[in-house]
Amino acid sequence: MTGRIRGALGALGLLAMGATTPVTAQAQEVQSYTVSIAGLNVGTASLAVNTAGDRYSAEARIRGRGLVGRLFDFGYVGNSSGRIVSNFKLQPDQYRANKNSSGETRAYYLDYRGGLPVRAETVPPTNFPQYAPDPSKLGGSLDPISAAWTLLRDVPVGQACNRSTMVYDASRSFRVWLQPREQAGDLWSCAGAYSREGGFSPRKLAEQKVFPFKVFFREDAGMMRAVRVEVVTTYGTARATRN
Repeated sequence: MTGRIRGALGALGLLAMGATTPVTAQAQEVQSYTVSIAGLNVGTASLAVNTAGDRYSAEARIRGRGLVGRLFDFGYVGNSSGRIVSNFKLQPDQYRANKNSSGETRAYYLDYRGGLPVRAETVPPTNFPQYAPDPSKLGGSLDPISAAWTLLRDVPVGQACNRSTMVYDASRSFRVWLQPREQAGDLWSCAGAYSREGGFSPRKLAEQKVFPFKVFFREDAGMMRAVRVEVVTTYGTARATRN
């Protein structure tokens, strides 16, 4: 059961990352979320971003709490920086992160040159290095924090949905995509999915490869703002709700 909950937290964490305290106070853009499963609050997440000219930097954190915190330890802290290119396309320069899951801590390092990962390292190494994707074939991919900002930033109407991105964290790669928007009461919803690609064992891929989710946006003055992310799990709907 805890493994399933970790998976849900991880999927929501991609879409709702969290800021470290020093950056939150000074960041130009801050998003914070409460994460719940079947109505039970199980964690927090947020995203803090600064921009200057065509440069961006972001720091993030996701943390399990409450009952989940007593069942196992789960935490993520990371930062990313890079360049904003045409049409708000991001080109990361560097990604650093630390993830703790059930007492096991792993550090992730990514360096890029021209949008291509040229250094990809995890410390300690992953448990399944034989399945690791080839970074040289992942040009144009985004690190998890850059991907979260791309998917959840405030955007003009018509730009929030119907797009996709490849994500790489120095260990695994996965694709995230959103379909065209649909009316959902007073909100708009974009159905999407998270698809495991490289770095996963055959057992993990057989267990589940695609994880459907929905992102809900509120339209205001010609802009779309993400307000909620939902992922259906065997233990109920997992939600990251914007505070």
